[in-house]
Amino acid sequence: MPSYREVEYRVLQGVGPNVWKWSVLFDAARAVGGDAATKASAIVAAERAIDRKLGSTKVAAPLPPDQ
Repeated sequence: MPSYREVEYRVLQGVGPNVWKWSVLFDAARAVGGDAATKASAIVAAERAIDRKLGSTKVAAPLPPDQ
């Protein structure tokens, strides 16, 4: 199973055409999931759900020292 930021997620092809299901299990009580049109968009959706739960990975650049 793939993982992102040390959280495992699943991406499975749905029954119909252009249906991909994704799910993220944070712990026994917290899970989230959804549908997407492509496998790539399902992966992105799962990783965004993880980012929302864990907080952003972006770090502000430090300010230059005063001169």
